[in-house]
Amino acid sequence: MTITKGRLTGIAILLLLGILSFWIPIPWKHGARLSSMVFDFGEARDGDEILHEFEIINPYASPLVIKRVTSSCSCTVPGRTPAVIQSRGSARLPVKARLSGDGAFETRVDISFEKQQPITLTIRGRVVAQHPGVVDFGDLKRGGTAKREFYLRSVSSAQLNIRRVECSPQLEVKYDRSERTPRDMRVTAVFKANSSGHFSEDIRFLTNDEKKPEMQVRAEAPVLFPLEVSPLL
Repeated sequence: MTITKGRLTGIAILLLLGILSFWIPIPWKHGARLSSMVFDFGEARDGDEILHEFEIINPYASPLVIKRVTSSCSCTVPGRTPAVIQSRGSARLPVKARLSGDGAFETRVDISFEKQQPITLTIRGRVVAQHPGVVDFGDLKRGGTAKREFYLRSVSSAQLNIRRVECSPQLEVKYDRSERTPRDMRVTAVFKANSSGHFSEDIRFLTNDEKKPEMQVRAEAPVLFPLEVSPLL
């Protein structure tokens, strides 16, 4: 096969471009690269802290300068990262998020650079409130009773089991397996207002949950004095 002068010139240009592409960085749409821009922690408890490290990669031939790192809420705290990432180097950015609420959770961290476009990191997942903080029985008269129902929830594939309940003699607490979610426990608490005044005591549940073997629910009930009217003389 005969190779013409024009074909040789074309081959030489292609080789030159290949060599230059190795030395000259290709601009990235989002500036710096990351091993992952989203971290999904799956499912965790209300009150847990999630710690994750994002890796920031500098694909440029020149240093990458980080101007600032900010978070979308006070529950999220970015850690320290170098102000300058050298060419072809990388750095780790630790981010800590304190979980709260019950349901879908999402928080963001924004990173601004001196010359490149900013990037946004996301931490998301599902938060489970394992139990209510307070159960309010409402206003009662002395001698009255009130009933409340709530759930103790599992944060794993294993069933949650209650081993023992500790509470005031004024409370009668029963529990059984939840029909809607078999791994959770349904709790029924009956309060008997034997004395007047503000009732406020914890119900302590000892469970098989390895991370949270003890769960406390505060029982609240203002108990009113019965109104007594003396007969007219």
